[in-house]
Amino acid sequence: MVKKLNVLVEEHNIVNVKQTKRLLKLNQTCTFDLKVSRLVRSVWFFILNTDLPYALLGLESCIEFQLVIDCVKQAVVQKGRNLINFSSSECNDLSFHINPENKVKDGIFENEMKYDRTK
Repeated sequence: MVKKLNVLVEEHNIVNVKQTKRLLKLNQTCTFDLKVSRLVRSVWFFILNTDLPYALLGLESCIEFQLVIDCVKQAVVQKGRNLINFSSSECNDLSFHINPENKVKDGIFENEMKYDRTK
């Protein structure tokens, strides 16, 4: 994706990001303007070496774009307007990619419930 966008890539010291299944070693970033619905912001991304055809937004980017993610309703809302709602194919200005292993039950990810012995 970064090569296709032709953006400047910066090298940094490796940052280790612990994921559920493995450790990601990230050392490249890029910055570019991203438009989500009606808001345009300059966003700083770590570059993941994958063939994914989309950008992955973290929590900080969701805050910057004023996105409210309702996992129970499976909806993404920006300023009261549905950007994504899985019960309707309308109003989908974004694409929302969910790991099928992460299913929500009563507002809690089932994967988290498996590992949390207090539940």
